[in-house]
Parts: sequence; C-alpha cells; structure tokens
Amino acid sequence: VSDGSLTTRFESPAYSNDNSWLAYVRRQQLGREDIFLLSRDSGESTPLTLDHAEIRGLAWCNDSQHLIASSSRSGLPTLWRFSIEPSPPTLVAGAGINATFPSIARHDNALVHTIETAEIDIVEKSFDETDGEETILIHSSRHDFAPMLSYDGKKLAFISNRTGFEEIWVADADGTNPEPVTALRQPLIGMPYWSSNNQQLLFASYHELHRDLYVVPAGGGRVIDATGPIDTAISGSFGRDSDYVYYRNEHNETYIYNRASGKRLEPPVSGMWYTRFDPFDLDGAFFVRRNSSQEFSVHRLDLRNNTSEIPILISNGKPRSLYVDQSSLYWLESDNSVTQPGIQHLWRYDRRLKDSAQVTSLTGMMPRHYGFTIGPNGNSVIYGKLSETQTDIVLIRDFE
Repeated sequence: VSDGSLTTRFESPAYSNDNSWLAYVRRQQLGREDIFLLSRDSGESTPLTLDHAEIRGLAWCNDSQHLIASSSRSGLPTLWRFSIEPSPPTLVAGAGINATFPSIARHDNALVHTIETAEIDIVEKSFDETDGEETILIHSSRHDFAPMLSYDGKKLAFISNRTGFEEIWVADADGTNPEPVTALRQPLIGMPYWSSNNQQLLFASYHELHRDLYVVPAGGGRVIDATGPIDTAISGSFGRDSDYVYYRNEHNETYIYNRASGKRLEPPVSGMWYTRFDPFDLDGAFFVRRNSSQEFSVHRLDLRNNTSEIPILISNGKPRSLYVDQSSLYWLESDNSVTQPGIQHLWRYDRRLKDSAQVTSLTGMMPRHYGFTIGPNGNSVIYGKLSETQTDIVLIRDFE
C-alpha cells in the first residue's frame, strides 16, 4: 500500500479472519486518520471511514464483516463497531471514553482493550531559583493546556477537552471563571493567540475539515477564516491589529496577510517556523528559522517584508514554541524524545542587553502541549503539566 507521498503514513495493518480483507490506517497528519480496506480479490482500496479522526488500534470481529476500532470521531477516543457494508458505526457497549487498542478473542465472544486516563493541569512556576514553586491555576479531570495570557494581563486563554472535544476556553488571569469560547467539535485545535486589543483570539483548527487559521471573539461567537480563501495557513499570529496576520502555509512560506483588503505581501519568506507578534513594535513579528538539523536562528519581519536577524543562535536542542514580550524573547529547548513527556528548558533573550540565559526547567510537558505564557508580573511561566496518568486493561465479555 502506497500513494507515493512523503507525508502520508500507513499503519496498523490487520487481516480479516477469512483473509479476504486487509484493514489499515491512512494517516495524513496527526489526528487526521481514516481506516481503509484492501480487497485481496480486486486489489483495490476503499475508505471505511471518512471521519479524519485519530485511530488508536483496530481489530476484526470473528465474522470478518465487522471490525472494532478506537476512534476520536466523537471527541475523546472510544470503541466503535464498523461494518464493511454501508451502515452507520455503533458504539461498543461497556467500553466508555479513552478506550484504545482493542483485541478480540478468536473463539470466544470477548474483547479486551486499554483504557487511559491522564490529567493535564495548567500550572504557574516561579523563576525564583530558591524554591521554583508551582501553583495549579486550572484543574479538571481532563486535559487543560496551551495557556496564553492577554496583553493586558487580565485573561488567560487555553485549550481544554473537558467537553469531549478540544476547544478554546478563556478564564480570568488567576484561572477562575473558565468559559468555552468555541464549540467546533473538531479533532484538533491549536494554541490561541490574542490580538493586541485583547478582543479576539487566533488559532489553528480543522474546522469544517479544512485546516487553517481562524478568529473568534474572546467572549465567544462566530468563528471565521483568518486568511480567507487565498491560502491554507497552518500556524501564525496577529500583527499590529486584528487586520494583520502573519502566517505560515503548508509549503513553509511565511506571508503577511491584510484581512481588510484580502491581500498578502509578496514575495513570501521561506524557511520560517514559529511566528510571534512583537507587542513592543507593532510593525513587526519574530520567527524561528531552521538552519540545519541542530541549529536554529531567530529573525524579525516587518510590515514592509524586510527581515533582520536577531543575535540568537539556538544549538542546544530543537526549539519548541516562542513567546515575545516588550523586554524579552522566550523559547523552550528539549534534549529528550518528542514522543515522551520530559524536561523542557526555558530560555530568555534580553532585548536590551542582547544576552541569552536559561531561566528554568519545566517537567511533565507532553508533545503537542509545548505552548506556554509568561506570568503577569514577568517572573513566572504558565504551562500545561501532566499531573496524573494511569493505564489499565479491561475485559468486556459478550461484547457482540
């Protein structure tokens, strides 16, 4: 099975019990996955699902006409029964949420699966080297992560899946009074970024199965495409006001888009990764550029499409996320695998002294959850931390 693409992955192959079908997962991007069936008779592949949702394990039923798969099609992963004949999928009774990796007994009406529970809290850690005290700001029994403080220091935007789907939420700066501002019910959503007037939020999402940047009022309301039909954006931030958006497309090209005129500045800047608006000088934004597999540099782009290099060379590890305030630039560096939670080192570049130093180290940050923000007093960092996790194996008898 192949489509010649360098970005598509084929995973979890499984033959039906009568060897008539090969089921497999076609993964285009993280969280955008579908199950396909390859007929041994015709040699043709057809999609069994069109949900574009994460699949975490599948197993054929003994009749070779149905299979059980863990899908996030309704938000959090759970077990669904799919038929090879056209019919709606049904939930497997007794499985519950966070059920993954099913396996079915060959000669018995029994199914086993894993069930995973994890809590990710939003915590604030002091820069004080004597204690480095951490305080929990936002806690639930689900995932709360990717916090971003508004420029006036009054509100904290973050991502939570406490409704079953990842949505943008906004709370007071101390974590109280959290309220959802989106209800997209889509598999994945990206870190929120504030406009300079603290009235709007910009984020990446698969809203309506279309990957792009979107804008929503900070108090909730209609979600609109941030870059219009001109391009597909995968990351970015607001510019001097909500009419300007710095964004990177799927070809790794960075543009400045004027939402009022519907036009973008040409030519694009290539090779940029993270994009962060500069609140000190409203006519610019900062970018991270990959120079080699182990070396990264920071650059600035202004509204006239001029670039300049900042004297920051990152060579201690791959940078993860970038935060900019009026006096400093912050970023994370990792010396561990991106697939496991581990230690992330927070670095700061002083814009006045033109000097870099490590500020603190953060533990328990999960992949995809590398977003962080600096506390309202500038002497702490706020981030999503894995606080508790547990995995069990569950047996369901007579699941058919």
